[in-house]
Amino acid sequence: MSRKTDNERLLADMLSAEPDSEFSANVLAETLRGVRRQRRVRQVRRYGGALAALIVVALAVNHFLRTGARLELARLSQPASYQLVVTLPLPAGQVTETRLFSPDQEVASATSVRLIQTTPGGFGEIGDDELILLAAPSVVALVRRGPHEAELVFVSSLLEDSSPLQN
Repeated sequence: MSRKTDNERLLADMLSAEPDSEFSANVLAETLRGVRRQRRVRQVRRYGGALAALIVVALAVNHFLRTGARLELARLSQPASYQLVVTLPLPAGQVTETRLFSPDQEVASATSVRLIQTTPGGFGEIGDDELILLAAPSVVALVRRGPHEAELVFVSSLLEDSSPLQN
């Protein structure tokens, strides 16, 4: 026989041994009350845990959003102590190139062509140190954005910002 059947038989024997039929109803009601209480405790634990996790996530998100907003507000409230200069390459239509005239080319009119003579050499790339020296009166910083990309940032002097107004 299965265990369940043995348990049921034992319960039936115990309840039938009592002459009071109200006793079996009371035992059954008390058993059902205990089972319901255990089910409620399990549900409260399950839903309470989920609710606690939601509250923790909401508080963490709220904290990080507030911190980000405070940092953004602090950044916006301070005046910039530099002037950002952004440069772009020239469009293709504004780039000038030099070509030699060959004898077989026809020139429509001499007024439409303007020849510019240049001397070879004299031009070359300048390095970072030379670029900073060219901006000598101003305080500058060279900010690298990548291996082939850099920005020259003009930083206003602290002495200029903190000097009192003169009459």
